[in-house]
Amino acid sequence: MAIVERLALGEVCHGMAVLFYDPQEFLLAGDDDFFTDYREVFDSCDAELAAAFHMLEEAARQLDLTRLRVDYAALFVGPAELRACPYGSVHLEKGHQLYGETTSGVAKLYAQAGLQMGADSTTVPDHIAVELEFLHFLLHRSASADAPPAHIYPTFLQHFFLPFAQSLADLLISRAETDFYRQLGRMVQRLTVVLAGSVDSLPARAGD
Repeated sequence: MAIVERLALGEVCHGMAVLFYDPQEFLLAGDDDFFTDYREVFDSCDAELAAAFHMLEEAARQLDLTRLRVDYAALFVGPAELRACPYGSVHLEKGHQLYGETTSGVAKLYAQAGLQMGADSTTVPDHIAVELEFLHFLLHRSASADAPPAHIYPTFLQHFFLPFAQSLADLLISRAETDFYRQLGRMVQRLTVVLAGSVDSLPARAGD
């Protein structure tokens, strides 16, 4: 995978992470900045992802922000049982509990890559947005001389991110009440395919 392709895929992961924030953080009435900023990135990365991104943009234009926030809360925040829990351990472990062994496994990979979550941080390491930001970090650093150890990227994808993201995508598609979040589920579904195809083509360091 060429450096420019890695960087584009990393930016796609960053954009996908943003889409898991509260929509009021990136969608404001009459404000197209998010879509303007990321449209070219998705277009340059993968045709199917780009098509899905354009459909998500159209869904955003047709929906009231309040309705989007209600769906966002029902899917990811609560207070009722979450329709699409955004934490990896809930999808990967039998007990479906937060802070399981897979949560600590993800945190260990972050540390091996040179990242540390603050002791007072309220962010859960295996939240989907955090994991997408980690992929953004790994893909961008892979183009540098001080890239993280080679095993981190395939280990993280194969054992943590891909099975979690595939499960979450299915729930979004089947349980979201808005076209926006159903389309996000389809985007995650396609992203897993693109990322899986990148495992064997990503060198540990630029020029390897």
